[in-house]
Amino acid sequence: MRCSSLLYSLVITLGILAPGSLTAQGGSVAGIVVSRGSAAPVSDAQVTVAGTAQRAFTDARGRFHFDDLSGARVVLQVRRIGFRAVTDTVDVGDANVRLALDEKGLELSQVVVTGNPAATEIGRIGNAVSRIDAADIMQKAPIDGVQDLLNARAAGVVIQRATGAVGSGSRIRIRGASSFSLSNQPLMYVDGVRVDADPATGPANQAFGSSSISRYNDFNPDDIESIEILKGPAATTLYGTEASSGVVQIITKQGTTGPTRWNFIVRQGANFLNDPEGWFPTNYQRDGAGNIISVNMHDLQAQLGRSIFRTGHAADYQLSASGGSSTARYYVAGGTELQGGAEPSNDIRHTTGRANLTIAPSDKITLSARAGYVAGPTHLSAEAGFGGRVWTTVLADPRNLGTSQLGFFSGLPPEYDQVYHFTQDLDRFTGSVQLQHHPVRWFTHRVTFGVDRTREVNTLYQPRIDSLVSNPTFGSDALGFISIENHNVDYTTVDYAATAAFDLSPTLHSSSSAGLQFYHTLGDTVYADGLFFPAPGLSAISATTGPRSNANGTEETKSIGAYAQEQIGWRDRLFLTAGLRVDDHSTFGANFNRVYYPKVSASWIMSDEPFWNFRFVNQLRLRAAYGESGRAPITNTAVRSYRPVTGPNDVDAVTPEFIGNPDLGPERGKEIELGVDAGLWNDRVGLEFTYYRKKTVDEILQREIAPSIGFSGQQPFNAGAVLNQGIELLARARPTTDVL
Repeated sequence: MRCSSLLYSLVITLGILAPGSLTAQGGSVAGIVVSRGSAAPVSDAQVTVAGTAQRAFTDARGRFHFDDLSGARVVLQVRRIGFRAVTDTVDVGDANVRLALDEKGLELSQVVVTGNPAATEIGRIGNAVSRIDAADIMQKAPIDGVQDLLNARAAGVVIQRATGAVGSGSRIRIRGASSFSLSNQPLMYVDGVRVDADPATGPANQAFGSSSISRYNDFNPDDIESIEILKGPAATTLYGTEASSGVVQIITKQGTTGPTRWNFIVRQGANFLNDPEGWFPTNYQRDGAGNIISVNMHDLQAQLGRSIFRTGHAADYQLSASGGSSTARYYVAGGTELQGGAEPSNDIRHTTGRANLTIAPSDKITLSARAGYVAGPTHLSAEAGFGGRVWTTVLADPRNLGTSQLGFFSGLPPEYDQVYHFTQDLDRFTGSVQLQHHPVRWFTHRVTFGVDRTREVNTLYQPRIDSLVSNPTFGSDALGFISIENHNVDYTTVDYAATAAFDLSPTLHSSSSAGLQFYHTLGDTVYADGLFFPAPGLSAISATTGPRSNANGTEETKSIGAYAQEQIGWRDRLFLTAGLRVDDHSTFGANFNRVYYPKVSASWIMSDEPFWNFRFVNQLRLRAAYGESGRAPITNTAVRSYRPVTGPNDVDAVTPEFIGNPDLGPERGKEIELGVDAGLWNDRVGLEFTYYRKKTVDEILQREIAPSIGFSGQQPFNAGAVLNQGIELLARARPTTDVL
């Protein structure tokens, strides 16, 4: 209810701040941004009034509008992914400004916000940064979630699907795996706030202890403006401990200036098993007489007019509104996603909402508030280990054709749907507030506060089905079982950053930055289960007659870090950067003090040098970077713990449980990265080449301990190393009708 109330309040606020209620002062400028080659309007281009905080994004017709402008003339700067940046001086009062952008294949002037204290052009950064234009992709390709936006769109990023079921997620690997015992998932941020990115949540529907719902896909792709990816320690130093496997930041839409722009999207589709004939083989066995017999369950069921799998209906309905003025912009959206999987027991029903508001009451202050919400159930099917439709069909046995199994290996597909019900009910809110202050021309600082609250109810329900109790496939499972897990995770982010930028001389520019970050994570789990229902139709744990169990646990981590960075730019083409991050983390051992992570990088735009005269290579950049970051130990592994027992004479006592390790520290990733970026034939072709070598030291391993010291089991300790190295090559090309 709190999340819904907050979203409602923001919507009311947006209504009050709509363009019609704002009083314009000063002059105005309006116009259109087009592609020079095709003269087509360019949507979602960022237009900025130089020297001010005023910024607008072009609408679907390429149009933009500014109010409250002072002076007779202003300088407009235009940026858009895939185009060369343009700067032009226009008269205040001109309502027919036309700005033409040239397309290009290399993005050195594109501004990114991830991995740096302030928004920075890619050309100034010594490491590779991948930026995905999500808003543009959503208009061109069928996208089912954040994992689809990432898949095959950034070099070195691999998406590993858990299953083919709707609602299931993926594991993300950036430049391979670098830890034996810790997570290799990258950190995830949304609008500068760290969020839960667990790739395996929900009830364990695979019977081997695995879950398959990913928190990545809680975020609506229609609300995303762009995604930025940092791939390793050379780029993630300023994120410190926990960032050695990379960082993925989602940047949501902010709205555009001008009248309210409504957008209603309806998507219809289907989920089905592709090429089922190729998936299910003909199986052979010998009958009692020694004769070879066979069965192909897919063909057999088709002949009988029955289908093992279905064509699930997929529907998506999204409504958004955006608009505003030079002093206030808003984006409000809501939608419903309904998907049925190829298995009848698999579906999702999610409702999403988002409200983003940006207010710039003056050129010196910008306030942003962003809130996103998602809720609804996901129903999964039984998979490997539990059996299920795929299991019983792939392993079909022709000896079972004359039995109640009808040729299937174990139970009939509909029986699995009757016995096993896996459900996750989700309620998640992500919100942030950011205040940016620009008191003088050369100094900017900002503070961000954000929260990510996830509430999961994971249920495995097996109703009592008397007709299946005698079936050896199900046996006692058909007598009933219920387990309920309430899993709550809260992330809190506080981030302060300051940057001072000024010219040391006509050719030398300095940008000095410092920042402080605090992260708090609190996870709470309550679990209970019960066996055997005395009669069909019961579903409460209190109604079970067999053994019951319950458990609860809390995990809490806190980390604080500070950093400083200096960047020197010479003639706006050679950039040297050095920085240092210092961290302290609650999971470090008591004897382990703070950890320091250095970074250094260089970027040289060689094609801007006076001696450059290679016309077919119009842009060439050389870059190099070295950086370190870490991965914190698992919560409580460094702590010595005891468990309660009943001692002599029924006296309460404790006994040793885990030995811990007071010297335990983080795993440290050390990476060197070398790269070349080139734009060829007037930027019709863009090439990015990167070589990286990453060595992770102080790996956390387990060693056996002598029982004689009073503890059993294993002790974690830092030792060993993992080496990752490789090359990445990315090519972009823009078609042309010109004859070479």
